[in-house]
Amino acid sequence: MNCPLTSSPETRAAFDEWLWTLDEDALDRLRLPKLGKAAAAAKVALPQLTFLTVITGSSQPAFKSLVHAAGGTARASRETKAGGLIQSRLGGRDYVVSLWRSKNAGVHHLVASVPVTDSRWRRVEESWLRNAGPRLTPVILNKQDFESVGDALSEHGTVEVSRLTARVLSDHSSYSRGWPDIGFKARPSHRDALRETEGMLVRTLTLRVGDSLFVHLRRHAGATYYSGDFGLFSSVVLQRFTAAAGERLELLSHRERRLHEPVTDALVMDLPVDSLGNEFGRRELLTSVGDVRGVQVATFHQNPYLHFGVTDYLDGSSFDVVVTDDQRLTVLPGYRASVGSLARVTDAIGDALGMVALGSEPVPESIPDEEFIG
Repeated sequence: MNCPLTSSPETRAAFDEWLWTLDEDALDRLRLPKLGKAAAAAKVALPQLTFLTVITGSSQPAFKSLVHAAGGTARASRETKAGGLIQSRLGGRDYVVSLWRSKNAGVHHLVASVPVTDSRWRRVEESWLRNAGPRLTPVILNKQDFESVGDALSEHGTVEVSRLTARVLSDHSSYSRGWPDIGFKARPSHRDALRETEGMLVRTLTLRVGDSLFVHLRRHAGATYYSGDFGLFSSVVLQRFTAAAGERLELLSHRERRLHEPVTDALVMDLPVDSLGNEFGRRELLTSVGDVRGVQVATFHQNPYLHFGVTDYLDGSSFDVVVTDDQRLTVLPGYRASVGSLARVTDAIGDALGMVALGSEPVPESIPDEEFIG
């Protein structure tokens, strides 16, 4: 869908104005890794940029899904060969949200020049993406992903952390730690800072790479580019996010059961020690899944093991979840199990209980089809 822009340029930031008014050929040629150079060539300063990486397993193009989810809040849109642009307005000011395909099929990046705390970006995450699920879904990072990004950046300069936030898993309290720049004492590296988060779920990490880059990393595969070498940000941070999202997409794809065929492997989520060893943990598990939009939970067994069915009424996906271990659960998909639905449910569990790892494992013995409830 291509809609003409009718608003005055005075209501948009300079970067948004430049991006939106690029002619069709220039916009079709533009790719995200070259965004910094293209803006510089046009003498447009690259502002702080907010990013979010999403995956799609839907046959519907990602940009069409996003436009549909934005509904009436999308004042205009421009589809491009790399994705597309949506212009929206909130609080009397227009802003542009762009979607860019990555090199990995099914992985895309959302970008805007508004801060992550701004109500305009919250509309993107809390309204547009909520409406777009399960066709378009964010993924969460784990501690190893944060370490991987930091390790890769350390090849380009000294990495220093200025701020870290987390959630304490035992009592759900918040943890925040800052390291001011006091000159004579170096701030901690990313690995030193992350060592402090034992028993916590890392939420954000703000770091500098020498004089080259200043960025903010978020658990929900999000980042903020503050300043510095955009090429470095793209080639390291966005590439690592793309790889993590691509791995999740591959893991969750083609999981549907087949009629009259036994199940031979399952999704297995590892959690912190004793996460599910008490009533509170199991209740938290059920609540986290039940709170996902359009999802209903039906509990079949609670003692001596927990078994519940999950139905996603937004696309008809269903799965059985079985807990027989205090720190591990098994997800057994049904006859329809979309990537987006599996991502929404596993991420909700992982966010609530602190997912350590998600993988695929053979079941101890093949499970006959008639054993399933979901």
